Amino acid sequence: MTDTWFFSTGLAAALVAGAAFGTVYFALLWYTTKSVMGAETGTGPGAGRLLLGFVLRLALAAGALVLAIRAGVGAAQLLAAILGFTIARQGWVWYIPRQG
Repeated sequence: MTDTWFFSTGLAAALVAGAAFGTVYFALLWYTTKSVMGAETGTGPGAGRLLLGFVLRLALAAGALVLAIRAGVGAAQLLAAILGFTIARQGWVWYIPRQG
């Protein structure tokens, strides 16, 4: 009984962590997109912001993956975290108003 409870708790924690990570990731993506869209076209400040946003999101994703691997997270927890990330993505898709 306790083994099942610990396993379920670990899956729930992974789901919440994945959703939190996804929320931060997509918030940074939204901020980067808005700042680039508001900047001038060409090689002005928009290109630098786009590159910086990409590097920050890449570092965040790689760091989270390295931490998960070092913590010895199992496949089930990784799948739960991916599900949480996907749920966060859907939340952002529904949150962002359609334009055009």
